[in-house]
Amino acid sequence: GPLGPWGYRWSSFAALPGASLGVGLLSRLPILSARAHGITRLGETAPRPILEVRVDAEGEDLVFFVCHWKSKLGGADATEGLRRTAAQVVARRTAELAATEPDTPVLVLGDLNENYDEYERRGRTIATALMPAPPGAESGTASGAGSVSTGGDCLFLSSEQSCFPLWPRGLPIFYSPWTSGTWGGSYAYRGEWETIDHLLFGAACFDGAGWEFSSFSVADGEPFVDDSGYPIAYNPRIGRGISDHLQIGRAHV
Repeated sequence: GPLGPWGYRWSSFAALPGASLGVGLLSRLPILSARAHGITRLGETAPRPILEVRVDAEGEDLVFFVCHWKSKLGGADATEGLRRTAAQVVARRTAELAATEPDTPVLVLGDLNENYDEYERRGRTIATALMPAPPGAESGTASGAGSVSTGGDCLFLSSEQSCFPLWPRGLPIFYSPWTSGTWGGSYAYRGEWETIDHLLFGAACFDGAGWEFSSFSVADGEPFVDDSGYPIAYNPRIGRGISDHLQIGRAHV
C-alpha cells in the first residue's frame, strides 16, 4: 500500500465480530504473532479488544499491547469499570510475560482515555485504571496504593526510568513519559490539555540490554496544529484536517 515505500510492510488488526471499530498496528518489523483480548465486565463489552502483537526486532522479540479503552461518554465514574478491566487484562498478561521471559521488552500504547494522573484529577476518590506507583514501589517496599483499593485491575505508572521489580500480586510497573512534565498533552478537551494517548514502557526497556527506551516527544508543530496550537481535527464533510489527537509515535527504543 501507500506506506510500503517507508517500510511499513506488516500489519495486524483486531475488532469484535461484525464491528466497524477496532485497533491495529502497522510495523516496519516482521510480525511473529498476534492475538486479541476481548473486554467484558458485568455483561458489558468494550467496543474494542486489546491487540497483543509480537514482532521480530532484529533478532529480539518486542511485545506490544495496542489499546483503545472505553471512552468517558456516559460519565467518568460510570465507565471506569471497563477501563479497569482492560487494565487488568494487560496487567495479567504482562505479569505472565515477566515470569516466563523477563528480558522481553513490553510496551502498552494507544488511547487509554485516561490521563497519566487520572487518580489525582479525580480527587483520589476512586480507583482508576491508571494509578501512580506508590512510594517505595521501585525498591519493592511499597505496602499499598493509598486509601483506595485497586483489586489488581490497574496499571501502575512511575516517573522512574529503571528496571522495576514486580510489585504486589505480580503486577508490573510501567514508566510513563508524561510524568516528566515536558509536554502538556496530546488531546485538548474544552481547551484543556489531556494526556490520554500513551506509550508505556516495561522493565526490560531499562535493563541495559537489547532494545532500550531512548526518547519521547509529541508532534505539536505543523502540520498537526492550528495557529492556536491545538490539533487540527479531521472534518469528513470537507475531507480536510488530520486528527483531534496529536501523534506521540516519535518515541524511540
